[in-house]
Amino acid sequence: MDDEFKRRVHLTFEQAEGAASLPRQLQLKELSSELRGKMYALIYRSLEFKYLDTLLQRKPVVTKAWEIILEDFHVEKSHRPIDEFDRSSRGVIDHLKEIIFEGEYIEFFGTLQFFVRHPKCPDHFPRDIARVLESTRASYRLMERTFVPIASPQEGQAIADALVLSGPTPGAREHLKRASAFCTEGKWADSVRESIHAVESVAKRLEPSAKELGPALARIEKSGKLHGAMRSAFASLYGYTSDKEGIRHALLDKSDAEVDEADALFMLGACASFVSFLIRKGQEAGLLQADKP
Repeated sequence: MDDEFKRRVHLTFEQAEGAASLPRQLQLKELSSELRGKMYALIYRSLEFKYLDTLLQRKPVVTKAWEIILEDFHVEKSHRPIDEFDRSSRGVIDHLKEIIFEGEYIEFFGTLQFFVRHPKCPDHFPRDIARVLESTRASYRLMERTFVPIASPQEGQAIADALVLSGPTPGAREHLKRASAFCTEGKWADSVRESIHAVESVAKRLEPSAKELGPALARIEKSGKLHGAMRSAFASLYGYTSDKEGIRHALLDKSDAEVDEADALFMLGACASFVSFLIRKGQEAGLLQADKP
């Protein structure tokens, strides 16, 4: 029970239950509730209203700039009749609220991109959107008024594959899950450390006496399942990442403020791929048992 508690301390409930193994930045086509909530708050606060006096009441309506943006959106993006455009505060808010909270990612980002590219878009609006995407670790970011994924589908697949393959090495799986959790939380240095520990965990399973990767690679090579030149290349590469002058110490000796998101995502993807490679080679060499289907 104590071991299970220690494992869960570093994971969200979803990650501990295996329902969310990838960091949020790599969950393409997904919108977190945090992103939806913060984006709606941003849009709501950005809309400027004025009061239109009528014979019966004072009716709040959007100001001219947002009226033009939303009317163009109504006709050019939503393809609705212009005479049905409702510029009242309630009509505008209800429609946008539905898109932000209920829309799929295509509608969500398509709407935002229409807004930020509109000639009447307030100057602050794209900057505010970019900050929300970054703070919520969204998988898409805003660059020059265009939304782009922060990583490729292949990077996410590499991590997913490593989590599936790491059944014979539960230590590696837990380190990868923690690295993913730390990425979602924005704890970049912690994520880098856990990513490298995942590789070290597999190395110790291949060669229990090993304190570094070299002996584990040598054992795979001895079995005839790894070419000597490839072993040397991997040993040199990993030696650079773990040496005091290499990537690992260069990153981990600094604070999270100095280790950034790109560093953590790169190391997570690279180490996940390395874990998969070592496990496959270890299974081929008879050093690890493959999971039974």
